[in-house]
Amino acid sequence: MADVFIETLEYRRELASRVQKLFDLWGLSEADQMILLGLTPDNQSAFARFDTGECGPETRVMLVRVNLLLEITTVRLILHALM
Repeated sequence: MADVFIETLEYRRELASRVQKLFDLWGLSEADQMILLGLTPDNQSAFARFDTGECGPETRVMLVRVNLLLEITTVRLILHALM
């Protein structure tokens, strides 16, 4: 059974944009970004679509990883504010 996304393309693009900002802030290489997104070197075309904002996370795994990265960042910001 294929993954069915409830999320819209616009929502996934917004997620991609936010994660790209994190990657830029963290100074990650393209290879490191691909690892965090769960992509292998032979998924270069999927990464290029994600990187340029053409689309958001294309698989359920990538969508989960993107959400986890954003959640981790949110928790870090909250903990930083509490210190």
